[in-house]
Amino acid sequence: MSDTVQQARLRALLEAEKKVLKAQEWQDGTIKSRRADYQQIRNSIDELRAAGVTLPEETAGSTGAASASRTKRIVLLD
Repeated sequence: MSDTVQQARLRALLEAEKKVLKAQEWQDGTIKSRRADYQQIRNSIDELRAAGVTLPEETAGSTGAASASRTKRIVLLD
């Protein structure tokens, strides 16, 4: 199944968000690279989500409102 243009854009933005969260800037010798602004990426993702764009894998496992409201408890240990 092929993504629509909006789904492809959302997928690319989510991937960019992951990369920005891992490392905003890196340097290898004399080469220096800086990733895009996180806030711009987040705003674009929010706009697509508000327009109702979802990815197929996000809706495939969903069985309705009950699965969307699941919560998980995470306990951090020192």
